[in-house]
Amino acid sequence: MWIRKSQKGFTLIEVLLALTIFLMLVSFLPPLYTSLSDKIETKIFLQQLEEDLYYAQQYAMVNRTPVYYQVYKSMNEYRIWPFGQDVMIRRKIPANITVDGGTVLSNYFKSNGNVPSFGTIHFQKGKKLYVLTLHIGRGRFVISEHDK
Repeated sequence: MWIRKSQKGFTLIEVLLALTIFLMLVSFLPPLYTSLSDKIETKIFLQQLEEDLYYAQQYAMVNRTPVYYQVYKSMNEYRIWPFGQDVMIRRKIPANITVDGGTVLSNYFKSNGNVPSFGTIHFQKGKKLYVLTLHIGRGRFVISEHDK
């Protein structure tokens, strides 16, 4: 079988070169994916924590009963429960986030939605520090991000 010079196509070297370049580019994706998934996991955790605290506050006001929360550093989780009842919310803190201290790891929402004491809870993820700040009075809180 004779090959004509006018036939068009790629040589084996050209195909291997293109495949090598493609594989080199694809090899950079896993670290980018890991970094992105960590950021998303952190964002979801902080949103869930905020929603859980709002729920606890609303539950306290609607049912006219104190609702307690506590962050357990050793178990890497937090719990929320109404006074005299079983735990209604128990959530694990992701493994890449650590509880870095704070002044109100345990507190409660009064039946009017206020907190009796103000303070902070610190969460650390890599070089980022996330601070949950509870303000006294109307039971407001805010989560802020800081570079460490």
